[in-house]
Amino acid sequence: MQYGRVLLVAGVLLAGCATTPKTVEVLEVSPQEAVDRQAEVAQQAGGFVAVGMGSSLTLPLAQDKAIRRARQALADAVQERVAKLQAQYLDTAGASDPEFIEDWFAGVSRYLRDLIVGGARPVVEKSQIDEGLSTVWVLMVEDPGTIVQAMEMHGVSNRQLYELVRGSAAYRALLADAERFGSYRRNLDRSRF
Repeated sequence: MQYGRVLLVAGVLLAGCATTPKTVEVLEVSPQEAVDRQAEVAQQAGGFVAVGMGSSLTLPLAQDKAIRRARQALADAVQERVAKLQAQYLDTAGASDPEFIEDWFAGVSRYLRDLIVGGARPVVEKSQIDEGLSTVWVLMVEDPGTIVQAMEMHGVSNRQLYELVRGSAAYRALLADAERFGSYRRNLDRSRF
């Protein structure tokens, strides 16, 4: 009986040694690379993306610089999309009064710039302190649906023009981007970001 117990214990010990322990591989990436990877995912999902970087001797100043730069870059990206929408609309639909259409799109663009520069918040922030210098990278992402909402708001001033813009291929492409980005945004909270 004693001999059986020894064999049982030896068998359990040998079985435990026979399995290889699982190892977790940790990949070390720079803060900038981590933010850039997440920016790429958001951009592929159809979002407007801006990465801002700021350096300073103090962390709060570095954060402030990074946020201001990212807001500016994000506002520029959104304005560029509005300008493309305007150009595509004018190319496909033509216009009896192009100045009026330009003014309408300019109003949409100004509203979006004020909205983004005044209050966009970082989605991701990474920092690094090296030899007393703080460097911060922030990722800001804007939903294409924000342009849709701004156009709807400005559509109140001229419903007929808004309905014409809504019927354009450029507007439908914007709606498709907003829908695709909506899926990304729903999964954002559950992801590693």
